Amino acid sequence: ILAISEGKRKFEISTKRRTMKGKEIQVYIRWNVAEGFEDTYGKVLVSIVDITDLKKTEEALKVSNEELNKLNTELEDRVKKRTAQLEAANKELEAFSYSVSHDLKAPLRAIDGFSQILLDDYSPQFDPEAKKFLNIISKNAGQMEQLIEDLLSFAKIYNREKNEVLINTKAMVRSITDQALKDNQERRIVFTINDLPEVIGDRPMLQQVWINLVSNAVKFTKDRETALIEIGGEKKEKEVIYYIKDNGAGFNMEYADKLFGVFQRLHAASEFEGTGVGLAIVQRILRRHEGNIWAEAEVNRGATFFFSLPLKHQGQEHLN
Repeated sequence: ILAISEGKRKFEISTKRRTMKGKEIQVYIRWNVAEGFEDTYGKVLVSIVDITDLKKTEEALKVSNEELNKLNTELEDRVKKRTAQLEAANKELEAFSYSVSHDLKAPLRAIDGFSQILLDDYSPQFDPEAKKFLNIISKNAGQMEQLIEDLLSFAKIYNREKNEVLINTKAMVRSITDQALKDNQERRIVFTINDLPEVIGDRPMLQQVWINLVSNAVKFTKDRETALIEIGGEKKEKEVIYYIKDNGAGFNMEYADKLFGVFQRLHAASEFEGTGVGLAIVQRILRRHEGNIWAEAEVNRGATFFFSLPLKHQGQEHLN
């Protein structure tokens, strides 16, 4: 009636009504004046639709959206909190590493230095066994210093500034393998370098990845008459996947989850030297690049390490 008094020709409303059986339902009522009866309202078209189920669905959807928004907010808060905790932990790790480095390096250099003085200046006074012990002391001091350097490198990865550029991967790897051949001239090592797509990333960091993986392959093939090391890569839709395959000692895949942990070793230090930090450094660098690393192997039949990096285009270098 109010609509008619206001001269409206159309009217619609959503309201609650009761059926003849007393059940409350939600209805949508719409009416409009038929053409030709605008002045007299002599003919009106009316439609009434039961929208109870629709309203229930809308209400359920509204509640779900509210719950989803609440969960998203909680998740964002948790991510922020976790990120802050990780940043704090990384800073603490770096501070601790620097402290350890400062406190341990000086004594280690003293141990190594005095051992060398004894060997160089007082060697005639020592029997062969004493000389052997001094050499062991000097060697272990050197290994400890290398371990400290590796820990420092590991600690600094997340706080280092990342400068992304386009990298000629094949040239980088070729340089690293050439150096490996120079450093191991007494061995027979055959490198096969296949296609290696260019990638965008931090040059020093990714160079460290390749140095560590190539060194790893060289180290674990030392008992082979001829070390065969194959390196390659392939572009996928959204990433580049590289691999480095060797015919070395391999490892038991049951323990593959230990590969990338700090100080985790799958072979005894007496068999293969190393600090147990190299692959952990590789994984950390790749994570900073939003990449991943994994491996496949068989005992005494070699290993293949794979790692992925997101495929970016020039102009995206500094987006991260």
